[in-house]
Amino acid sequence: MPVAHARQLASHLTVAALLLAVATTPAAAQASGDVVPRELAVALLGGGPSSGGSGAVQLRVGEAAPGLPATALPHDGLLLGSASYPGRSETVVVLVRRPDEVLAAVEQRLTTAGWTRPPERRDGPFGDQRRGFVSTPVGGQAPGFCHEKNHLVPRVERWSGGRTLLRLHLTRIREYSPCSPPSAMARAFTEADSISPILEPPSGSRVQGMSSGGGGDHRQMQADITTALDVAQLLAHYGAQMAEQGWAKVAEAARPAVGTQLWRRLDAEGQLWFATLTVVDQPNGTGRDASLLLHRDR
Repeated sequence: MPVAHARQLASHLTVAALLLAVATTPAAAQASGDVVPRELAVALLGGGPSSGGSGAVQLRVGEAAPGLPATALPHDGLLLGSASYPGRSETVVVLVRRPDEVLAAVEQRLTTAGWTRPPERRDGPFGDQRRGFVSTPVGGQAPGFCHEKNHLVPRVERWSGGRTLLRLHLTRIREYSPCSPPSAMARAFTEADSISPILEPPSGSRVQGMSSGGGGDHRQMQADITTALDVAQLLAHYGAQMAEQGWAKVAEAARPAVGTQLWRRLDAEGQLWFATLTVVDQPNGTGRDASLLLHRDR
């Protein structure tokens, strides 16, 4: 299961489990501290002996997760509760306000309290994550806020009865958190990978990077592009950026459904590199497949 889908499923299970834990139960269960629904809720959230012991998930009904700043909690909301995992937590609150109003208010309070946006960065654990075909952002979700050793991401969604559900994701900063500085390994890899161009997406188009890989003397990048531009226009768009970044065009061949450009460039050590940029119409006619192959001359 993709990581994004797994995280989304975990968030939904958090809310479902909390609602289950506070639901009306028989008097016997209530007298014993809602043992049955709490146990079921923890099971839904992935707790229990098989996932690291009964302490793997800490479910709190009507309470925020430990470490969550009070300034992030709206005063006019219903605090459903929270679920805490090792190194991270999620707190959920229901409010009778529009989602945009809720999010704006939380962001304002965090900013006033000294929380800051994650720094703009291009590096990552595997070098510059914007090298090659730069993907267009998916959705308009806020990137979160940083403070000391915490990364907090508020998210909102429409809830029942015209209300808004606020999710507050709190994570302890790890080595590759959006809030952490580049590691020495990431900087080293970025320098070694600097020959790869940065190809920004065309305006009004959707670009999704499909894969990227390679070794010391070659690189390969691919992208799925939904755009109104035809093959020749898309080649011209990316080709202009290749030229701006020091690449010299050697040859070009294009037909209505496929086009290719051959480029060359010297790296910082004087080594000659070749790049082949190719754009192909997709069979369904709604997009283009693009690829960039780089190899060092031997």
